[in-house]
Amino acid sequence: MCNVAGIGIHTIIWGPTPKSFTSILDLVRRAGFKGVELFQHPSHLRREFADLSAFRSALVARDLRLLGACSGTLEERVQFCDEVGVTPVYLYVDDWDPYMPEALDKAPLQCIRTSTSYRT
Repeated sequence: MCNVAGIGIHTIIWGPTPKSFTSILDLVRRAGFKGVELFQHPSHLRREFADLSAFRSALVARDLRLLGACSGTLEERVQFCDEVGVTPVYLYVDDWDPYMPEALDKAPLQCIRTSTSYRT
């Protein structure tokens, strides 16, 4: 079981390419959330935050925590988090990813979040 303090929001409701992620973070904080799970691909966030330390600063300024990220490959998401300088609470995977052992070596995660899919 993940031990996630507070309640977070998944940014999927803003779609894959929102105009201003900074505005989203402002709204998330005003709504009282403590964390965010990113839906947007890391490449989209890099467009708004060319210097990824600015994304970390935006989270810190709003007292928000990066809970997880779900778009892009697992390797892209881990690299993004490394560049931002944050460790997400969890990693999201649909299926086992060959990069998982390396990802677990890089980040002390509380859990791995998976979706359940049934194939017939």
